[in-house]
Amino acid sequence: MPVITLEGPSIPDPAKRRKMVDALTSAAAGAYGLPKEKIIILIRENAPDQVAVGGVLLTDRT
Repeated sequence: MPVITLEGPSIPDPAKRRKMVDALTSAAAGAYGLPKEKIIILIRENAPDQVAVGGVLLTDRT
């Protein structure tokens, strides 16, 4: 079973989250030639105070 792992900021709107995972699942199922039920998606949310770019936390960027 293919596993897709997403890392990024929170998507607070459940409708947008559902739309995203449905689109990713459909794309992966088509690419692999598998039924949607075989595709696993893991979402890992990262708070802005736990991510840094260029040595600066996202919460500190202006």
